[in-house]
Amino acid sequence: MSNARDTSETRHTRVAGQGPTTTTPPNPDSNHTRIHAPTRAPTHTRLRTHAHSIITLQPLRTWWRDRSLVDVHGWRVSVLAKLPDSSVAMPPPMLAAIAALKLPWKVRDPNTGIVFLLCPPGSCTIGSSSDEEGHKDDETHIICNIKHPFYLAATVTTQAQWERVIGSNPSVHVGAALPVENVSVDACREFTRACGPNFRFPHEVEWEYACRAGSDTPFSHAKYLDADVVNYNGRHPYRDGPHGPDRRQTVPAGSMPANAWGFHEMHGNVWEWCEAAATRVALANAHGETGIPTVMRGGSWANHAHNCRSASRITRASDYSRKTAGFRMARGI
Repeated sequence: MSNARDTSETRHTRVAGQGPTTTTPPNPDSNHTRIHAPTRAPTHTRLRTHAHSIITLQPLRTWWRDRSLVDVHGWRVSVLAKLPDSSVAMPPPMLAAIAALKLPWKVRDPNTGIVFLLCPPGSCTIGSSSDEEGHKDDETHIICNIKHPFYLAATVTTQAQWERVIGSNPSVHVGAALPVENVSVDACREFTRACGPNFRFPHEVEWEYACRAGSDTPFSHAKYLDADVVNYNGRHPYRDGPHGPDRRQTVPAGSMPANAWGFHEMHGNVWEWCEAAATRVALANAHGETGIPTVMRGGSWANHAHNCRSASRITRASDYSRKTAGFRMARGI
């Protein structure tokens, strides 16, 4: 028993940074063996132990950093602005509707880097009148009520954002800040699924609601197009509007001025895939077209001005992909 105890004490002392302790010769008149108590471990050993404690607390500091994210109905986001700023020209009822929702107005999804703006419930008239140049039969006026709030990306999806999620880039005009293009409906759906639950295409009624931003003119900002604020084929202006440059390719997302609600390039740059409105699909089916779950909205860099109107829409097969076709993310609440 005495030998076992000596070994144990010696091992403990070595861990503390000392050499083996010395024991006194056994006292023949005693049944116990005296062992010198180990001295306090050197200060540097305690410092090493304290440093180790700091290392183990590193994940805790990361957790505190993550607390900057805010939960919006199960969606963890960075809040960029709680309410619209002075650059946004929303009428007082719209501002009051956003405030009443008690949801942040401008947020960034940390996984994709996409910035979203909150659109409150409201009503709008979509489509165009028969005397609007470029009007088509499937653009008849419809009064729509947006019953639920939703988030819509401030810009179309960029190539950097696409690559971050998918890992490849299908675009013809390559550039990290340029819109991802040459994407089909199926490819875009794959992207939205990879981003997580509730990410989706905007419904075309939601898209036109955000595009018009309260306007009732052919374009959200005016009756004509200015090639300095819209990327389209400026050689073909709207009616007697001014001519402008034909850039023949996309421009960086967010580089053109935003509309009154803060959305960029909803006219021109790239067509944007949207879920088709049931009434529009029914009208198209009456004309002999079938199976139209999605439509394209907004026009592109290659189009004439009339194709870039707020009401303009075209139907394409779900496997359609061109260097003029992109998309803008939406997220339901």
